[in-house]
Amino acid sequence: MLAKTTDPNAKELFDPLPNDEKRNLSIYLLELKGIDQEKGQLWTDLFESDLSDPNLISEGAQDIGFGFYKAPGLFKFKDYALEKRLPADWSSQVARMKEDIEASKKELGDRYPFAYGLGEAEKPVDLRVFVRGNPDVFGEEAPRAFLSMFSDGNPKPFSSGSGRLELADAILKQPIAARVMANRIWAWLMGAGIVLTPSNFGIAGAPPSNPELLDYLAVRFQADGFSPKKLEKLIMMSRTYQLGTESTEANVAKDAGNRFFRKANTRRLDAEAVWDYLLTASGKIDLGKIGGPSQELADGMNRRGVYGISSRMFPNTFQLTWDFMTPNISIEGRYSTTIPQQRLFFLNSSMVHNQAQALSERAASESSDEAQVKRAFEIVYQRLPSAAEMAVSLEFLHLPQTTPLASIPPAILAKPAPGDATLTGETLEKKDKDMQAPKDSLLKAFCWALLSSNEVLYID
Repeated sequence: MLAKTTDPNAKELFDPLPNDEKRNLSIYLLELKGIDQEKGQLWTDLFESDLSDPNLISEGAQDIGFGFYKAPGLFKFKDYALEKRLPADWSSQVARMKEDIEASKKELGDRYPFAYGLGEAEKPVDLRVFVRGNPDVFGEEAPRAFLSMFSDGNPKPFSSGSGRLELADAILKQPIAARVMANRIWAWLMGAGIVLTPSNFGIAGAPPSNPELLDYLAVRFQADGFSPKKLEKLIMMSRTYQLGTESTEANVAKDAGNRFFRKANTRRLDAEAVWDYLLTASGKIDLGKIGGPSQELADGMNRRGVYGISSRMFPNTFQLTWDFMTPNISIEGRYSTTIPQQRLFFLNSSMVHNQAQALSERAASESSDEAQVKRAFEIVYQRLPSAAEMAVSLEFLHLPQTTPLASIPPAILAKPAPGDATLTGETLEKKDKDMQAPKDSLLKAFCWALLSSNEVLYID
C-alpha cells in the first residue's frame, strides 16, 4: 500500500545531470506500508485463486485501467489452500479420509459395481402416426407390432413389455435375416460379400453374384442355431477360403471382378489385427486374461486390440490411423485407406520400436547370422527367406560397426555438444564412440524393417 505525504521543507529538488543540466523531482514523498505474510497469502487465496472465475467479474467490478477488481463473492477454501490452514487434529482427519478413499478404490478391482444400460419402461405406450412426418401433427395410434408387409394379414400387436424381444424373434423368422447375416460373415472372411451392399438387399441394392451359395449358407446358419462360429468354421474349412491370390489371364477374362471368388482377395489387416500382429511377432502379447475392462492402445498395453478403448469423444490415434470407424454411427463395414500417417506410424511409433527390440532379442538366441535371419522371417512371415532376401539381410547385418567422423557433415561437427564450449580432441573422441553401432542395434533395425513391410499388412 502506498501513502502519499508532502515534504514541508521541500523547495526545488532536482538530480544533477551531465553538462550542468537539472531534472526536477516531485515534492511528494512516498511511504511504503505492507501487511504480514500470512494475511498476504490469505488475500491472494481469496481474491486471486478462489475467485478467478471470469463470471464473477461482473456487476460491482471496477475498471482500474489495466484490469478489474473482482466483485465480492462467496469465500471458499479447497485443496491445499484449505488444508494448510487446518488445525492439527483436522489435518489428521483429512489424511485418514484420503487413505480410506484410496483403499476403497483399490478394493473395487477391475470390475465396477454398476453399469449403464437400457431398461424397460413400467408402462410402455403406443405412439401416434406423425401426419406427413410432422411431429406436431398426430394421426391415428400405431400399436407396437411387426411390419404388416411381412405378416399374413394384420400383424398381431406385441404384448410383452415394450415388444423389443418379440420384434427380435419376428425378425429372425424372416429368411432375409439369415441371408443378411450369412452375407456379412462371408464378407468379413473373404474380403467381399456375395451381395456387395450388405445393408441393402432391396431393388436399389446389388444383386447376389451367387444366390444359390447365399441360400445354402443361410440355411446352414439357421440349422446351426444362428451360431456365427459354426458358420465361420464352415467357410474357413472350404477350398474357396484357402485359395491364394494368384490369378491367370483366362480366369480374369471370365471373372474380372472376382465376383465368383476364383481366388482370394488381397486384404489389409484392420486396426485390431495390426496391433495383434506386432505383439505376436515380438512375443509380448498377453493371452492369459480374457475379458475385463478395456485399455488405451498405447505403450504398455500388451493385450489384444479388441480390448482397446473405443471412445466417441476422444478417439484413439492408433485406431484412427488404421481406419477404425467412429462409434457415433452405424456402418456396414470398414473402409481401407492408404495415408502417410500409416507409414509414419512404423517410422516413429515407440510401440513399433519396442516390438522390434523384443523381436530382435528372440532372433538373437540363434548362433549365426543366417539362423537369426531365418528365425526372424519364420516369426514375422511364417516362411523362410529366399536366396536374394538372405543375401540382402546378411549384407545389412554386416554393415560397418562404426561411422567415421569423416562421413559426418561438417555442420554437425561444428556444433558443440550440450555443455561443451568448444570441440576439443577429447570431445571428438567421445563423439566417435557415441557413433558406434553395435551388432544388436543392426539386428533391431532389421527386425524393424520386417515388421514395417507390406507383407505384414496385407493378407494374400
